Amino acid sequence: MIDKGDKLPVTRQCNLLGLSRSGIYYKPVPPSEQEMELMRRIDEIHLAYPFYGSRKIRDELWAKGYDVGRDRVRRLMRRMGMEALYVKPRLSWAHPAHEKYQSWSGKTGQQLCFLSRTFSIMAGTPIGAIFNHGIEDYQ
Repeated sequence: MIDKGDKLPVTRQCNLLGLSRSGIYYKPVPPSEQEMELMRRIDEIHLAYPFYGSRKIRDELWAKGYDVGRDRVRRLMRRMGMEALYVKPRLSWAHPAHEKYQSWSGKTGQQLCFLSRTFSIMAGTPIGAIFNHGIEDYQ
């Protein structure tokens, strides 16, 4: 793609391809042995306690004698594609493909008032009978 020995300057080649020049000169650095050991330890802790986040994993590493900060643990977890297991929001909402059932009044999604339903069932019943015998007798 980019030819540094070409007559066309690297700047112009990058502009034509829509790339930044800094990305052309970047050489990725492989992780050091110390970092690989730390990543292995983080992986072990994550397999034992998948619900631990970066703070708890940092605390576990401190207990094992590693002097490491939370930001470094978080960066390495992201690099390895790890994430703590926890209940995520909106998991109990209905799936859009599932059927919605009608309410007793035939209207979907309308809130119902218990008292209006009870008194509509007991239409024509004397008030004294309701209070003397209880509502459950008339349902």
